[in-house]
Amino acid sequence: MDIGRENSRIAQKIYQSSRGGPFDVPKVMLSPETERVAGIASFQHPSKDQDTPGSVTLIDGTVLTGIDRVVMCTGYHFSLPFLRDLHDDSATSEQATDTVLVTDGTQIHNLHKDIFYIPDPTLAFVGIPFYTATFTFFEFQAIAVAAVFSGRAWVPPKEDMQAEYQERVKQKGAGRGIHDLKGTSVLYVDELAGWLNRQAELTGAAKVEGYSKEWQEESKLIPEKYIKLIKSQDTKGNDSGSALDLQSRTKPLEFENDA
Repeated sequence: MDIGRENSRIAQKIYQSSRGGPFDVPKVMLSPETERVAGIASFQHPSKDQDTPGSVTLIDGTVLTGIDRVVMCTGYHFSLPFLRDLHDDSATSEQATDTVLVTDGTQIHNLHKDIFYIPDPTLAFVGIPFYTATFTFFEFQAIAVAAVFSGRAWVPPKEDMQAEYQERVKQKGAGRGIHDLKGTSVLYVDELAGWLNRQAELTGAAKVEGYSKEWQEESKLIPEKYIKLIKSQDTKGNDSGSALDLQSRTKPLEFENDA
């Protein structure tokens, strides 16, 4: 979306090819020059002496012609090359054991609260989930890591963490979607803060306040405000700054940290 909006200033026509699914941004957030089309079946590269651009055939049979440039936005796979003994690259996400961290790269396995490695909670990750308010959200995760590593909090027994994780896999399925917190990041933070605060009662540690009511109310308005702003930007042209500048100021919380 960001690349398309930036190039809308110079491109006459932009196609966004998508296989469809829950991670597509709403079409209203695309630039007026952008058309969302089906997935790609094949490319027809121009020959060495050909003067016209190449073409693209979509899986629905549509042929797009006059294609000057193709930008591959393939996302990413999780990989931890410094922890090769916790990889099983030949396995699918559904075939993951209770000790592996990475299989086909679509998720990080066996994490309690998407943070602590269940077989050995001294290994922790911050920033795995997506569709969150990124840095404020990551700060809550970092607070949890600091509390556990400093002895001011402790994780549940291994069996309890594993049971909770397996229930999450059962509900959300294995793969990329297990890290998707769209619409549930506030609940996640409340649960994280509740766990830390219950243990703070015993250790005397400072309690953690989750997202404030004011923050939550304002966050609900951001997507609507953002859409209004980009529509205004499309109407007025680019005199007031690029679409990327606009997005950096108003990016909706639920679209952040997306791969």
